[in-house]
Amino acid sequence: MTASVLRRWAALGLTMPVMVMAAPGSAAPLSFGYFFQVLISLVLVLALLFGTLLLMKRFSHGMPGRLSPLKMVGGLALGTRERVVVVELGDRWLVLGVTAQSVQLLTEQPRPEGVPSQAESAPPFQQWLQRALNRNKEHHAPPSA
Repeated sequence: MTASVLRRWAALGLTMPVMVMAAPGSAAPLSFGYFFQVLISLVLVLALLFGTLLLMKRFSHGMPGRLSPLKMVGGLALGTRERVVVVELGDRWLVLGVTAQSVQLLTEQPRPEGVPSQAESAPPFQQWLQRALNRNKEHHAPPSA
């Protein structure tokens, strides 16, 4: 872009709010009509955000999360694009070979006895957050009579 085109865009961007405020059909600032316009705009934006959130939640079934029956136990990189991963599916562990082109089941075995299920063991951050919340509740608890 040339400098003159950039100057024109900048001038338009700087004068746009003045042109909008000076438009004959727009409400004057600090009037009830202006407040109502801002309020309706805010409600529309919040409704749009809420709708987008619901859509993301509805269509994110394959993403890892708490309700997913498939949990990653661990993995090891063998090369730049090759990995061996262990995945927990129910009470079974699947050892998978993962490359850029394919995923292959190497072996399947029952979950070892001494190892807690990935679904039962909370991640370190979740444990820390729960302890912090409990400590906060104890600290701010009303004194017992």
